[in-house]
Amino acid sequence: MYAKRFTGMFGDAWPSMARYCKIFLPVLVVYLIIFTLSGIKSETVLYFSYAEQMVSGNMPYSDFAAEYPPFAMLLILVPRFFSWDPLSYQVAFSVLMFLFMLAGAYFVYMICEDYTDRPGRCVDVYLLFSLILIDFVLDRYDAAPMVMALAALYLLLKGKEDLGWILLALAAMTKLYPALLAPVVMIWIIRRGRIRDAARGLVICAIVCVVCMLPFIIADPGTAFSFLTYHAERGLQTESVVASFIMVLSELGLTEITYMFEYGSDNIYGALPDLLDGAMMPLLAVVLVAVYVVFYRITGRENGDGRRTVLMACFAVTLAFMVVNKVLSSQYLVWIIPYMVMLFAMLPADRWKVSGWIFIAAVALTQLNMVVNYALRTGTDFSTVGVMIIFLRNLLLLWLSWKLIKNAVKSIREPAVDADGV
Repeated sequence: MYAKRFTGMFGDAWPSMARYCKIFLPVLVVYLIIFTLSGIKSETVLYFSYAEQMVSGNMPYSDFAAEYPPFAMLLILVPRFFSWDPLSYQVAFSVLMFLFMLAGAYFVYMICEDYTDRPGRCVDVYLLFSLILIDFVLDRYDAAPMVMALAALYLLLKGKEDLGWILLALAAMTKLYPALLAPVVMIWIIRRGRIRDAARGLVICAIVCVVCMLPFIIADPGTAFSFLTYHAERGLQTESVVASFIMVLSELGLTEITYMFEYGSDNIYGALPDLLDGAMMPLLAVVLVAVYVVFYRITGRENGDGRRTVLMACFAVTLAFMVVNKVLSSQYLVWIIPYMVMLFAMLPADRWKVSGWIFIAAVALTQLNMVVNYALRTGTDFSTVGVMIIFLRNLLLLWLSWKLIKNAVKSIREPAVDADGV
């Protein structure tokens, strides 16, 4: 009886969610066994150390250094209540990330059913992408803000705006990139003559962010925003698009660079990297503003209610933040899983297929990068093979960005179609 009530809460999405569980959970168990036997150090060891500090009564930022936003620290703390050492913490953390991904399967279904009569197939694609990125899904916390942002978009586009804004603000307080989605939604609302609703959303977001930050501001105003300065001070990370181009130039003997591990990542330094490092933030701002301006000009002229355009614009903003940035960690690919699935629902099969294979190839090279440049690398410098793996992966991400632009232009005035183009 209670089981039926529980599953009934999810309506038609439940069979797809159940299938997600049946396939993902056994893989999760195998993954944890292999990970443990391999002796590879889990990223959750760092999370466990943070959690240990917090259960001991220490405050993030003021009592110990932490590079993650406030709500992320809360999520990192939760698995500690169900664990007693780093290994049990890793298991509890993986389960928490699985629950987030399962919630993501529900919202993928609910969003995609507006664009296809077979949303269950979209959940299957979501499952596929979850599995090929399983190490980043389970061993990093990026799945949490991804699903929170996805749920927020669903709520905002379905008219449940107050809750949607709250969730989007919490997502931004977990990982900063969801904050970039807020202007897209606000533009969409404003272009429909609802300026007061957009202002209300802005106020709600501001209140949530202030509430999240207030305890840390009270504890020590000088360190409360240290997680922001930490990332602002980082150098060009080796996996970033701009760094990969410089690394290729270095391999060709056209410039000199130095590899150094700091701020939790491998970075490059030298005359050219140092010059471009200072230009990346202004360049990113220009690109993001350009996306917002184009979206403003387009929205209101498309067929339908414009929700499809909103989702594509959110994808564009997220991709822009990834490729025009001085940091592009491998786990960032998790952020675009739901958008790739939405394209599967929105576009005819022939137009989605290329983008889908580009993404899968980018994931494959990302996994190869983890093996060559992290598991097997000795010393500080990257090998020529390692450099080319990153360079080719980033070329694929640039190609994916171009395909998104082309598909967005073609789709603006087209009615929604299912995954087979029917």
